[in-house]
Amino acid sequence: MDPLLVLDTPQERAAYAYGNIQYGAMANMFNIALENAIGASNQPASGGQATGDDMAVGLGYSLVDAYPQGMNESQFTSWFNSGTVQDQLRAAGRVR
Repeated sequence: MDPLLVLDTPQERAAYAYGNIQYGAMANMFNIALENAIGASNQPASGGQATGDDMAVGLGYSLVDAYPQGMNESQFTSWFNSGTVQDQLRAAGRVR
């Protein structure tokens, strides 16, 4: 099964990148160290280590830092579609 799905733009994105970003954001909000969050996500029961997943978890941490008071759907969409985030996802093989 191809883990990439066609979303609302012509660009294909890895659907699980959203989950990894949200996992990182949630861990950051609970003051869990990034290294611990990545370590937990790299356990065999979680699918093991994947550099692209680790990067997406880190993006979740940066999302909370960018919007410490929270965000609405429009702000999340804008952040996710920004060149910086898309470039990082592309470099990690999570966007083609």
